[in-house]
Amino acid sequence: MKQPAARANRLDRVLLGASFVAAVSFVAWRTGRGYGLDNDTYAMLATWQEMVHHGRYVASRYTGYIDPLP
Repeated sequence: MKQPAARANRLDRVLLGASFVAAVSFVAWRTGRGYGLDNDTYAMLATWQEMVHHGRYVASRYTGYIDPLP
């Protein structure tokens, strides 16, 4: 009776370990491809801080098209 329980316990540990390795590999793959390394992120955070501290909006970057006047 002990053998099937031990076998199931070992299978659970193997599946848990494989899931952990897969999750770490995915994070390493995404990080290596530049995910979250955008320099504009800092400019957007600076815009947020300006809004919070001084109550005015300063764009973090220019628009890619001409913005018509209303």
